[in-house]
Amino acid sequence: MALNGKTESLHDRLKRKDALTAELSSNRAEKGRLSTETHYHRTRLRDVRAELDALSRTAEQDEGRGGAQYHPRLNAVRQDLEDLTQTISTAEHRVQDLQARDAELQEQIEALDAGASAKEVLAHQDALGEAQAEVERLEALVASAEQASEQAASACGDDARLDRLLGQREDLLADMAAGEADQAALDLLDAEIKEIVDDEDSQQARALSTLRDKNQAVNGLRRRLERAQRYCEDVKSRTPGVLEQFLRRCAEEVGDDYLEHAQGLQRAFERLRGIDALMSEVLPGRTESLMPGQWYRMLLPAFNLRAFEGATAHDLHGGVLFSADHALRLGQFDRLADQERERLEAQGFVELAKHSVR
Repeated sequence: MALNGKTESLHDRLKRKDALTAELSSNRAEKGRLSTETHYHRTRLRDVRAELDALSRTAEQDEGRGGAQYHPRLNAVRQDLEDLTQTISTAEHRVQDLQARDAELQEQIEALDAGASAKEVLAHQDALGEAQAEVERLEALVASAEQASEQAASACGDDARLDRLLGQREDLLADMAAGEADQAALDLLDAEIKEIVDDEDSQQARALSTLRDKNQAVNGLRRRLERAQRYCEDVKSRTPGVLEQFLRRCAEEVGDDYLEHAQGLQRAFERLRGIDALMSEVLPGRTESLMPGQWYRMLLPAFNLRAFEGATAHDLHGGVLFSADHALRLGQFDRLADQERERLEAQGFVELAKHSVR
């Protein structure tokens, strides 16, 4: 399918279908809400009209005895009536807009249900396999990086002590801010920390730097893994839709074949029925029939496929392409014998055709 001159991929079509379906669902929910609210407002409108009529009659009757006292209430009720009428009108127009939009959405959704080719399904399968392989690769890299981080941590002999001192330094800074400690205490603690970090051969510093690098590598790989997992889940979530589209295309292809054969079967059935009827005319004493006892139960179902749109059927919406019982009740078999007689004449069997006339 092309959109703005560009061919949409299967995944893009499915995403667009999901978005359209979500909008359609939202519109239906809004129509339901508006319907409920409008029903309430109409009930309220009837009550307000009844109140207005009653007040108007009372005001007219008391006009000569100070009926003006009702005027404020009458004005308020008239305003309520106007507001309710406007609210109902706005809601009705909104429902009309939603219905028009829903028709557009339904048409677009149906157009997106054109099906998927085998090539598109295989491409999806390859994409899913690649996504799963990437997740597995990153999981292995994360596991390896975590192991390297643990080894780097074990090389930092005073790492636990350093963490404890750094925590103490945070507390001390808080105490200083509160006026409960002085700079001298901080200098002593910093000196102790410096002994660990700036050891004579800088081994501890290098170990801590290595540990920091390893931890950062782990964090970076974990983020990549999370992105890969989200992408993999997204591709995987499209699988049912992909299969649905592929199977729909298969169904449409089979539907074309089915309709052709079903119509041919219907024509053959009608001819056999006509030949059987003609044989009964030719042989008045005939007791045996070509048709089985319950031939009128013959039924060919119709399916919800594009091939059946506009097809001649007894009840397309009811799923009936052809029903012998339906045709019998409509008198559609009445001329079948005559049609077979006409075929005999067309083939040159004029005398035989005359003989078969009742």
